[in-house]
Amino acid sequence: MKKIASFLVLALIFGASSSVVAQSGPSVIKILKVDVNNKLAPPITVNNIVKSSSPSSGEWTAITVRFKVEGVSKKPNALDDGTWLDKVSISWKGLFKARDGKYKKTQKAVKYESLTNGEYYATILVDPSSVNRYLGGVKGAKDLSVYAVFKVDGKTQLDTKIYVQNGKRQKALATG
Repeated sequence: MKKIASFLVLALIFGASSSVVAQSGPSVIKILKVDVNNKLAPPITVNNIVKSSSPSSGEWTAITVRFKVEGVSKKPNALDDGTWLDKVSISWKGLFKARDGKYKKTQKAVKYESLTNGEYYATILVDPSSVNRYLGGVKGAKDLSVYAVFKVDGKTQLDTKIYVQNGKRQKALATG
């Protein structure tokens, strides 16, 4: 029994130290700006392509992160020259106080491929029907708290944690 307990403790220590090593390298993603827009009228378009044609009446809420990918340097292979990232994800987690006074959670992960050095935008849209149902309208959208973090190849990128509350990025809460 002691051998099993010792092995489990050793496995936990090794697992914890290997995850720290995996995350302690330099981040290839840098957060430049976070914007919250509660007044997007449907249909939502990007480059003249309709991204949403929801019949929901009201204004959409959009949270946009402008970020920069820099310093990507991997071993070249048959598919690319070593400057491309294929497994980038942003985990979005939302917390809001619903009209019934209880806190609700929501989450979504968005995955990206074929990113190379340069600037990009990542936007998550909240449908007007969700804003109306859960938050009691656009005025209640300020009560939405959002936490987002970037991962590359499944490893959390240092300094990419984003916390938005009351419609603004909270820098003090974004670190640590």
